[in-house]
Amino acid sequence: MNKNKVAKQTKQIKLSFNLNADRPMLVVLDGSKALRSAVECFFGKRTKVQRCQIHKRRNVIDHLPGQYHAEYERKIKAAYAMNNYTDARRALENVVGQIRISFHAGLACRDRERS
Repeated sequence: MNKNKVAKQTKQIKLSFNLNADRPMLVVLDGSKALRSAVECFFGKRTKVQRCQIHKRRNVIDHLPGQYHAEYERKIKAAYAMNNYTDARRALENVVGQIRISFHAGLACRDRERS
């Protein structure tokens, strides 16, 4: 989908839901750079954008060998389910360390996802 089309759709969503761009808001996206750009264009820099955890997890898992999908899916889900931010971040960093040691393809994907 091209950037102009995404921008038009974002504007339509803004109008349809009567969203107030003057208030700070959180928008959860699937990782599309064009969609993020459109959100920033129409809602402003005050809008916080977060990558959807399901899309992040799926992207990392898809870069690992199939026999490890269930194991790392479970580890990542457990980290995301933690109530304490510091503990969750530490658990995710442990998973990253395991991936770094064992799976170089997953590492490159993870590095892109982290930013």
